[in-house]
Amino acid sequence: MAGAVTPAVWERLAADRPTATTPAAPPSTKPLSRQERWRQAVAPVGPMRVLASGSFNGKQWQFIAYRTSSGFCQGWNYAGNPGYKPGGNPNPDLLMPPLNGGMGCGEPSWPRPALSIGTSTGVGQPILASGTVNKNAAQVRIFLRHRGSPAVVTVRPVGQELGLPFNFYVAVLAGTDSVIDAKTVISKAVAYDRAGRPIAQADLKGQPSVPPAPHP
Repeated sequence: MAGAVTPAVWERLAADRPTATTPAAPPSTKPLSRQERWRQAVAPVGPMRVLASGSFNGKQWQFIAYRTSSGFCQGWNYAGNPGYKPGGNPNPDLLMPPLNGGMGCGEPSWPRPALSIGTSTGVGQPILASGTVNKNAAQVRIFLRHRGSPAVVTVRPVGQELGLPFNFYVAVLAGTDSVIDAKTVISKAVAYDRAGRPIAQADLKGQPSVPPAPHP
């Protein structure tokens, strides 16, 4: 019969017809809790980098930094904490919060001084000093006034592989295990360029300054 459609064609036509589908469930409108928002904000994007590591009093430590969806996080991790992996990147799924030894997060676009300094410590632990530093800096010197005798700890910037508009520095201040207030030990931190010229200075009051005069 003219115009007849073979069964094979009917099958194809039936396959081409739109079929009813179950509407997708609307996205949940339940607001996230403060803790959930925080965990999203500090979740790693890419690998967590071990920028420095060492030991004190027989206890291993790592200084870690990583990128997030809106910026970066940095902080210390210690042997015995969940997720600690000697000589390698930690497991972020086991870190709650991501850095058990204390952490700080921020956005690269935030105005920040050319050099910042922060400290942390604990019972029986030395003072740990760290911060961000201008990418033109070749070294950072931390000037101490511990036990009446001035001393200088010199470290090199780390974290270039993170691709942030600044680098990091980190130092463990030996002999400060019994110190409670870091401000009684640290005089200032000064960043120097490759030519040895001071380009930035900061102290624990959070007061960045213009390029400082050479330390006497």
